[in-house]
Amino acid sequence: MPDPAGVYQQIFEANKGWADQVLVYADYAGHENWQAEAEWIAQNLQGIPLMVDVAGAWPHHTTPQELEELMNQPGMDVRWIRITELVSYYMHLGLPFPTDYVLGMLEFCLQKGLKVYWCEWKVDYALGMPWEVRVFDFIKEVIEGYEDIVTVGFKTNSGDLEPAAGFEHIKKFGFVNVGATVEAWYWETRHRPQDWTPEMDFANPEDMPVSWMIVHVHEALDAGMELIQFEPYWYFFEHTTGKQNPYLKILTDYVKTGVAGMEPASVILQTLKAEWTHGPDRDEVAWLDGRASTVVGYDVQPSVYDFNKLPGKYAVCAYGLGGSSLNRNVWLRTETVVFEVLVKTLGSTLDRAVLVREQMRSEVERIINMYSKIGGLWDPTPGPTGARKYRRIPGIYDVVVSQETGKGEDSKVAKVGLHVRCKIIPRKVRI
Repeated sequence: MPDPAGVYQQIFEANKGWADQVLVYADYAGHENWQAEAEWIAQNLQGIPLMVDVAGAWPHHTTPQELEELMNQPGMDVRWIRITELVSYYMHLGLPFPTDYVLGMLEFCLQKGLKVYWCEWKVDYALGMPWEVRVFDFIKEVIEGYEDIVTVGFKTNSGDLEPAAGFEHIKKFGFVNVGATVEAWYWETRHRPQDWTPEMDFANPEDMPVSWMIVHVHEALDAGMELIQFEPYWYFFEHTTGKQNPYLKILTDYVKTGVAGMEPASVILQTLKAEWTHGPDRDEVAWLDGRASTVVGYDVQPSVYDFNKLPGKYAVCAYGLGGSSLNRNVWLRTETVVFEVLVKTLGSTLDRAVLVREQMRSEVERIINMYSKIGGLWDPTPGPTGARKYRRIPGIYDVVVSQETGKGEDSKVAKVGLHVRCKIIPRKVRI
């Protein structure tokens, strides 16, 4: 079990300089037992500013009395409560929404000086229910009189809207306070099979490129979201030891410096790695953010890596060739990124190396096509907005393989280069 105080301190230090307040909420054993969860919080989270999950997609909803008992424990610093996916949960169950419970909790929070974060991923109508109304219209009705203490948030695991559209959607309702739950579950939602059910395995949210998370955070900030919540915990920390992985620092560094996103080469390279299915196992491939030399002792162009000195046999390297704005449309740029597939022939036959190179090239082309404008839908069923559900790399509007270059093989390496043309909104710095 990781040390909760140590984890909080890492989060606090990483977010210093851009966040006014850093809170932690506990998801103990999936909220299966409130009594056990409350005991764990009281023993492990003393002196840490807390947001307590009280109601969501689980059977027991914490009562005001149970919450007050927790608040009265020594060292407890409860500042917020969270209501999460409660509307979608009751829609799934086909049961009436527990309005009286929520109103009782809102009144308790008002009297105790607590803030409320209510976040949902659904945006459609609750057809066939006793309350046939859009999700956020319904929330607006329920919180009437409590608007000042409630922050209403859109969760990016939504399959109904893309994050930027979801943030703009909730702003239309005129909520006093708005927020965003930016989560790696976005990746899982867009990789479910068509026959998916909650009992099935899910795509690992840890596969979601950190560059995607960075774009989603900036989209939330651009839309004026005042509170940003991140999940899951294990996207940023090793699950059992609490050791920080690089994603936390990378993400917060981009937010604090105001740079809106990584270079297209980096973003697409991360996407290729995350989507890699065919060919050598992705852990056997060196994913090189920069040009790699394959010439022993001489390189006509400056390179970041020397492929010959790398221990592995396979590599995909990415680097940009620059870009331009067409027709003076400065809000949209076209950039070209080169992806080189490299396979060592040493320790293998030349024919085998060529076959693996072609396999890897085909996999790069397959993934690029998935995220192009002519790629297939990740879900053929239209959502409540009617928008078609195309796969998109956040911050990049289209990608297409435009040229093959540098194809060849010799006694040391089999290689090929692919030029990928990207349409992007120019990166900007937040003020």
